[in-house]
Amino acid sequence: MGTLKSLVPLGFFPVVFALVWFLVTGVGDFSQKEEASLLPHYLFHSFFSIGIGVLFFLLSKHPKWKFQLGFLYLATVFVKLALFAFYFKDSMISPENLSSSNVFMILIPLFTGLSLEVFFISRLLKKVSSK
Repeated sequence: MGTLKSLVPLGFFPVVFALVWFLVTGVGDFSQKEEASLLPHYLFHSFFSIGIGVLFFLLSKHPKWKFQLGFLYLATVFVKLALFAFYFKDSMISPENLSSSNVFMILIPLFTGLSLEVFFISRLLKKVSSK
C-alpha cells in the first residue's frame, strides 16, 4: 500500500484542471460555444497528464528506467505537444482562434498540465534518488 501512496497526487490532477476551467470560464466573457470549444483542450491535457504520471510511476519501479525518468519526461513533453498540435490543428488554425486572448486560453491547460507533471515527477525523482 505504501507504493500506491505515490499515486495520490494524481488524484488531484482532475480537480486542479476543473478548478482552472471554472476560473477561466467564470472570469472570462465566453459564449457557450466558446466554452464548449475549450473543454476538449482541458480534457486532453488532463488525461494525458494523468497518463504520464501513471507511466512514470510504473517506470520508477523498473531498475533500468528509474534513473532515466528526467530524460524520458523531456521526450514525453514533445510527444504531448505533437499530439496536441495534430489533434487540434483544425481548431487552432481557424482565423477566429488566432486572436491573442484565444491563444492564451488554449495555452492555459497546457501550462497547467506541464506544471502538475513537473511537480509529480520531481516528487517521484526525489523518492527514487533517496532509495
